[in-house]
Amino acid sequence: MSTDPDPEAPTLNNCPVELYVDGVKQSDISHNSLPDGGARVTMDADHNLIRVEYPNVLLVEMSAQIFGACHFSQDISLLDCDSTQDVIGLLGSPNGNARDDWMDRDGTILDIPSGANAFFFEPAYTHTMTWMIKDEEESIFVHDDIPFEEYDKSDVPYDVEYENQILNSDPEIEEFCGNDIGCRIDGLVGGIEGAVSYKRDPASARTAELDFDDSSDLCTEEL
Repeated sequence: MSTDPDPEAPTLNNCPVELYVDGVKQSDISHNSLPDGGARVTMDADHNLIRVEYPNVLLVEMSAQIFGACHFSQDISLLDCDSTQDVIGLLGSPNGNARDDWMDRDGTILDIPSGANAFFFEPAYTHTMTWMIKDEEESIFVHDDIPFEEYDKSDVPYDVEYENQILNSDPEIEEFCGNDIGCRIDGLVGGIEGAVSYKRDPASARTAELDFDDSSDLCTEEL
C-alpha cells in the first residue's frame, strides 16, 4: 500500500490500495509468482478482502473499514500448522499452549504480565520494542521514498497519555465496551462504529475470554 496513492488506484471498500512487487508498482491488485516459489495476490472486492497466499505455508487476508479514515486489518493463518513444530513469534504461537505467547527473538519463553492493563499497555510496548528491526539488512521491505532510519522508533518513550485516553474513554464507548480494552482501543480510533466493528469480529471473543489454563487448540484459525 502507498501513503499517497494514485487517485486512479483500485479500491477496497472505497479505500485506495496499491500493490508493489519487488519495489515495482503493479497496475492492479493481482500477482502470481507461484511458479518461481513466490506468492499469489488476489482481491475480492465483493467480500472486502485482499489475499496474499504462499501455498501450504502462509495466508494473509486483509480487509478495510472507514471510520473517518481508512483502517486496514488482517488475519494471518499458518497453512502448515503443526503442534509439534517450534514456532517463534512476537505474540502467540500455534501449539495450543497459551503460556508461551510471549518470547524473545531466540525463542526463550518470557513471563506474561497479569491483568489486562499490563497485557495491553506499557509491558506489551516494552516487549514489542525488543522485536523491532534496527538493521536494514534484516528488513523484507523496500525503502525508496523514506529512509529506513526514519522507521526506527526504538528511542520513542511509552506514551502514557494514550493509555489514559483508553482507560478514560468517551462515556458512550465506556458504556458499550465495559472493561474490554481491545474494544476501547478500537473505539478511540474509530468511535462507536469502531467499537461495534470490534465486537462483531469473532476474534474479539477469543481475546476477551482467553484463559491461560485453557488447553484448546489455537492452531491456524485462532491466530
